Amino acid sequence: MLVKLWGLSWQSQTKAVIGMLEDANVRFDFVDVEDADSPRMEQIIALTGEKELPQLFVEGVAYIGKQEIRRYLGA
Repeated sequence: MLVKLWGLSWQSQTKAVIGMLEDANVRFDFVDVEDADSPRMEQIIALTGEKELPQLFVEGVAYIGKQEIRRYLGA
């Protein structure tokens, strides 16, 4: 799968982005970061240098935060 969403499953921004992606019929894999001190959070920071969640990766391009993801979707 070429689209991956990284976020916190309990976070409202992540839930909103999941809804936006589903409404746009975008197929994606979700990676739950679990908490701010997890190894997955360290991975996402290593990839983008950013702590803001959620982060969407589309074919190697990162969209960070709800606003950037919304712009990517054209919403």
